[in-house]
Amino acid sequence: MELSLELRDHLHGVLTDPAEWPRLLMRLADLLGAEEATFGGGSQWEVPRIFAPRTDPGYVGVYMQTYHQQNAFMQSMMQRSLGRVVPAHALPEFAALQHSDFYNLWCAPQHFTQMFGFSLAASDGWWGIMTVNLTDVPSQEQMARLGALIPQVQRAVEMHLLLEQLRSAQTSTLSVLNLSGNGGLLLDRHGRVLEMNAIAEAMLQAGQLRLREGRLRGPDADSDGALSRLVAQCLSEPDRAGAKAQIGIGPLIVQCAPFAGSLIFPAPQRPAAIVIMTDPHQKMRQRLADLQRSYGLTQAEAELAQAVVEAGSRKIAAERRGVTDATARAQLSSIFDKTGVRRQTDLVRLLMGGS
Repeated sequence: MELSLELRDHLHGVLTDPAEWPRLLMRLADLLGAEEATFGGGSQWEVPRIFAPRTDPGYVGVYMQTYHQQNAFMQSMMQRSLGRVVPAHALPEFAALQHSDFYNLWCAPQHFTQMFGFSLAASDGWWGIMTVNLTDVPSQEQMARLGALIPQVQRAVEMHLLLEQLRSAQTSTLSVLNLSGNGGLLLDRHGRVLEMNAIAEAMLQAGQLRLREGRLRGPDADSDGALSRLVAQCLSEPDRAGAKAQIGIGPLIVQCAPFAGSLIFPAPQRPAAIVIMTDPHQKMRQRLADLQRSYGLTQAEAELAQAVVEAGSRKIAAERRGVTDATARAQLSSIFDKTGVRRQTDLVRLLMGGS
């Protein structure tokens, strides 16, 4: 049976989960009757990632620290084997390799006395090499079987790199929401949460919303029903990109919109909707904390500033805080001096994020 059929499930798995590579490589080594199969690669400016499932992790560390940059043989093999299988013993550098520390101190103790493999390159500058290590010179059959696998490995690598770029874009979307003080979650087509940012996670931990069986839920029956209807509306209109609906749950403003997840994603991991959660009170608390650090406001002054914004009046703010109007006036005067504003409306503007 062709290796591509034997390894079909593993090749599909590495598209979405790099942890599948070790399982693929162990199965490949078994099918080829080899000691070990390794795969590694990376872009020009990054440390390459290497999968060597049957090699002692300590040996992998020694290779990366001592031999990787000086491994002229592997560099030659990579250049000469782009898209085709090459046995090590056929390369002119092999004789020199057999007298090197890399061969005698790293390869030979693991019984990696012969090897064959191929290299790959991707359009974005990624490169990699798959190597099969064994004790004897590889047979023509072994090399032919591995060669037939090259198109499938190339396709898996290209798709994985593309998915990583798309995931990075999704994570960036959630990070931007986080920076703006909003919680964000991506949902799949069944309404299950795929990914969330730190603010959304904090809101869930605080009990403002909940997760049940992977789905977003409200804190009570009424809000739960409203939230379920909101999400269902988003998921039922996937083609209306940009269409957005919202509800209020306590102090939270919850918005939901269809999210155009790429069809390249496997369906279970493809985003279908984005939920954006805004807590005006939380944003105000964060803004106050920032101003408190910047201007040296006392806790009492920060609390009065928040009360003034919420009440719209110094006297009402004083009553709510249980202090006299004279105390509130003195604290407000101190706030003005520290922040450089001169009017209450300017203070409100400053606290709401204005200049």
